[in-house]
Amino acid sequence: MRRYDPYSTTNRLLLDGFFAAAPFYLAYLLRYEGNIPSSAAHQLRMLILPILVGRLASGFLLGMHRTQWRYFGISDAIRLTKTNLAFSAFLTVLRFGLPDPWGLLRIPVSVIAIDLILSVQGAAAIRLLRRYLYEHEAHEAATNESQQKRRLLLIGAGLLWRRKWRPGQELNSSVSWMMIPVRLVHTLLESRF
Repeated sequence: MRRYDPYSTTNRLLLDGFFAAAPFYLAYLLRYEGNIPSSAAHQLRMLILPILVGRLASGFLLGMHRTQWRYFGISDAIRLTKTNLAFSAFLTVLRFGLPDPWGLLRIPVSVIAIDLILSVQGAAAIRLLRRYLYEHEAHEAATNESQQKRRLLLIGAGLLWRRKWRPGQELNSSVSWMMIPVRLVHTLLESRF
């Protein structure tokens, strides 16, 4: 039996889909202060699936699917913003470029702007949450390994280390080290010459 993987590509796609559709719905709620008129509600129902597919497709075309969520950083956030901005620009072009008979596709500009802000924040938040969980798991693993200290050979340690450190003494500069230096190569070379 296969073990459930919460970080699988399918789950990432589902989360991206949720953070493409939910902001669109919330944008209508915010724009109309919770009282969506029937014409706007019809537009919302008809366009929520195409908006979801469009946001996912634009992310795929601009390479967001290749981003590793556990390493999500500022450059990825900028690319995420550009991807969502490109799709919102497309919706704005439709809004101002289509004639009146195509009114169903003419989404109000305020809805497009609110949707852009919410979708970028939601997608970035879920990626940052994944990064936080990854770093927390790594920290927990490092803490569990702290019981097993490794031996370490320092090369080029310099005079400061020679004066302050003695063999068998622990390094206490960082929790992630968790190593005990055994000998300094610098000291070995000095004693021979």
